[in-house]
Amino acid sequence: MICFVVTLVKILPDTAPHVIKALRRNGLLAQLKQAPGYISTSILESDLTNDLYLVIDFWESKYDFFESEMSPIGIVLDDVLRRLAYHHSTLGPFTFPPPETLAEAAVSEAMIDAASAESLAEVDSAELVRN
Repeated sequence: MICFVVTLVKILPDTAPHVIKALRRNGLLAQLKQAPGYISTSILESDLTNDLYLVIDFWESKYDFFESEMSPIGIVLDDVLRRLAYHHSTLGPFTFPPPETLAEAAVSEAMIDAASAESLAEVDSAELVRN
């Protein structure tokens, strides 16, 4: 199952071009991540501040990510990131929840229908009171 590893990185604005270059596909950090199971990295820049980036690494599994983190290359990578950014925090691996079974889907659908019906009844009641 694909694993997404989310890291929040704060970078001094004057070093941002160098850090982004290091994080990109052919950059130093991406080359260091060429571990088994590594797929790719996406970098998102905050629209609200010029020093905040969200780095999302894609791995084939949580196991591959954890193996990489404990490897000598993973330790070097963490050290390089620590030197480039004035703050970085890995929020951890994330995966999509497992798909629902048919029975769970039916229960979810029934709960949504009941909640919708209840909400519509409340709206109808409020309309009657206003009239």
